[in-house]
Amino acid sequence: MIEQSLATEKRTTSTNPATGEVIGSTKENSIADLQNAVSEARTAQKVWREKSFAERAKYLFKIRDYLVAHADDISEIISKDSGKTKVDAISTEVLASAMAITYYAKNAESVLERKTLSGGSILTINKRSYVDRIPYGVIGIISPWNYPFAIPFHEVAMALISGNSVILKTATQTLEVGKALKACIDAGELPQGLFHFLNIPGNIAGDAFIDSGIDKLFFTGSVPVGKQLMKKASEKLFPLSLELGGNDAMIVCDDANLYRAVSGAIW
Repeated sequence: MIEQSLATEKRTTSTNPATGEVIGSTKENSIADLQNAVSEARTAQKVWREKSFAERAKYLFKIRDYLVAHADDISEIISKDSGKTKVDAISTEVLASAMAITYYAKNAESVLERKTLSGGSILTINKRSYVDRIPYGVIGIISPWNYPFAIPFHEVAMALISGNSVILKTATQTLEVGKALKACIDAGELPQGLFHFLNIPGNIAGDAFIDSGIDKLFFTGSVPVGKQLMKKASEKLFPLSLELGGNDAMIVCDDANLYRAVSGAIW
């Protein structure tokens, strides 16, 4: 796999934010590693895209089965690597991801199949228009630390069931979660080269992905970085999806149960 065969000797250390304990280290990948991964992913995707939705779903169900079987261990890794409670990890990340696989596998075909459009004028009554949704190709994903498993897992699953290959870079702060996610995907026994997990420094990852030859990038992170990526992507009309700097408002009424309100605010 890319992490073992292409990584440089430099390593990134992971620590438990609640205790400061060192819990692991991950080899750092180079720009050349990313380019090699894109080449492998493009080759694998040409075969993958020809498989039916039902065939792709079989691979995803293997991933789901592994995730469910190892839910306790994975939630423990998420808790130690991100600082959130194990209950939070298993409920909002692990179980949610397992359910997402089921939904995508069962509904992707009906959502993405060819759609026939009716003519809007008597002049086109003898015409037929269709909408065909085809895979982009190689999808890049840069994910955040706040939901280090669920966010990238959902995006990887959607990309795969749609016929794409994937290159994933998780947040530097939660690389142990990224490796746990990689183990889940590997359990699906996907075609060689279809999925890659890379550890590329965050300060160069965005530009590197856009310049690497991938076909679309999903970035979840801060507003300033999102603006930089949008500026670079706009120069070449590069497909880019951004989810940036979420802020959730909360209103506490005078008659509210303060204990529940505080618990909700902390969550």
